[in-house]
Amino acid sequence: MKDNPKQYKLFLELAQHIEIFQSLPPLAARIVAYMLVYCKTKEGRSFEELIEIFDCSKSSISCNLSMLLERKNMEYYYLEDTRKRYFRLNSKFMLMRLSSVFDMLNKEYELNTALLEVQSEDPDLLENRVPTLKIYTEHLTEIRKIFSNTIEKLKTTL
Repeated sequence: MKDNPKQYKLFLELAQHIEIFQSLPPLAARIVAYMLVYCKTKEGRSFEELIEIFDCSKSSISCNLSMLLERKNMEYYYLEDTRKRYFRLNSKFMLMRLSSVFDMLNKEYELNTALLEVQSEDPDLLENRVPTLKIYTEHLTEIRKIFSNTIEKLKTTL
């Protein structure tokens, strides 16, 4: 993994970002980051390979894979004539990731719109906060359109 310093640095940064952004334990985030940086789209890794790659116990890898499978971040498949499972990112991983952010933006928009409506009725807040809230709400509207278009484009590639 450390053969290419640029790739390895990206792997570490991505793992940290995924850990925070998706609220995953460090090992689960590292597995996802590894799959993004080092594996081809359809390619996966066996359970044994993951143990070797991350130098972790079977139970640690198993617990984290189970969580990733449950959250539908990962999927598994079997090669012909073998009972060995191979794990890879869910083919809809990027779509799910973007949809999650889109859901948060929608909630932010909904709450901000309600806040704007309530605060527009207060003359004291009208001068201070309302202009800022209007700009922010307009921004959220534009961003939501962009996200919606991107999600639709991603759906056509699956």
